[in-house]
Amino acid sequence: MRALLYALLSLTSLGFAQKGPGASLSLSCSLPSGIAPEEVKVSLGNKEIGTCATSSYALEPGSYKLVLRAEAAGGTYYYFERTVRLTDRPLEVSARLELYDPRKPEGFKVATSYIYSMAHSPDGRYVAVGAADSTVRIWDVQSRKELRMLKGHSKYARALDFSRDGKLLASGSGDGTIRVWEVASGKQVQLMKPGKGVWNLSFDPTATRVTSVQLGGDVAFWDVRSGKYLKGFKTSQLLFSAAFSPSGRTMVLGRSTGGVEVWDLGSARRVNVVELASTPVYALAFSRNNRFLGVGLGDGSVLVFDLLAREDNGNPKQLAALTGHADAVSSLAFSIDNRFLVSGSGDRTLRFWDLGKPQAPSLMMVSPDQLGPVYSLTFNPKTGVLASSGQGGQVYLWPRPVSRLE
Repeated sequence: MRALLYALLSLTSLGFAQKGPGASLSLSCSLPSGIAPEEVKVSLGNKEIGTCATSSYALEPGSYKLVLRAEAAGGTYYYFERTVRLTDRPLEVSARLELYDPRKPEGFKVATSYIYSMAHSPDGRYVAVGAADSTVRIWDVQSRKELRMLKGHSKYARALDFSRDGKLLASGSGDGTIRVWEVASGKQVQLMKPGKGVWNLSFDPTATRVTSVQLGGDVAFWDVRSGKYLKGFKTSQLLFSAAFSPSGRTMVLGRSTGGVEVWDLGSARRVNVVELASTPVYALAFSRNNRFLGVGLGDGSVLVFDLLAREDNGNPKQLAALTGHADAVSSLAFSIDNRFLVSGSGDRTLRFWDLGKPQAPSLMMVSPDQLGPVYSLTFNPKTGVLASSGQGGQVYLWPRPVSRLE
């Protein structure tokens, strides 16, 4: 199966022109190796009109959904979809078919409805989830059994983080509180009260301090032992998403009006602002080596930045813009070897990207038909297995991605 999903595609271009009364469509098909033009079914609206080998049709002007599909082994298929408007002016469409795999990997039912956040323990044994019922649950990854149900929040936990030694778990909620739990016993050992909904949080390397960012852009540092507020600073009131670097030194904020702010936590200083199109930044993710930053936008695109390289204006260098999602990108995660990036979206799909050539990433596969928007993604730090979750309370475990070049 893995060989099928990530097989190297060699593309060949084919073309045909379709003409009808008042409408003309020129379609260029890019097909994977082993797929013949006759195997690709072409549909316009709800009507199958032929294949990629067909030369002409009688078409009426209007708006249609153009779909190309070719069946593949094991229930997978190659697919292209676009809404087109046919008029009296010729229309050219270039269609590159992508590999879709509707099969779901193994998983387990965690909650009854939505899962909004997840985090793996450093040793990879546990995964913590924040459910819509306000509970935080700790599951054993290998046995697929729930070990602890942590109760205390009055709203769902948006943010979760394990301490580096795996002994503590911090949860930040929309109820304006941060709770620190002892993983072994499930006992709550500390309570902090920022007062505003918590967007994200992070333990420092020694687990003596928790850094949080709240609704409205307030950043606060908390003492884990006493639960007391230590200090803080203000950032953008346009906060829409937030992420902490694995090193704990940098924080990035996504704005509701577009743009990303880069903050140095040691100096409490904003060091960069990356201005983007006026679409909200829904998701942010650092690679584990602290070098790459993924930015998920409301228009369905994903931007990849190299934080060690600079544009002429001093901002991080943009390496790529990845497109394909039909709705906002709601979650992002880099693999533990920094080679792959996975994006989850409100369009109920996962997209797996190969960053082997960072300036020319390639799409490996699309997994459609998720139960709903994919709100959380996390890679197991030991096995490289990806966990995804969202609507339906289900956690799916995806095999470690394999590059087409491996």
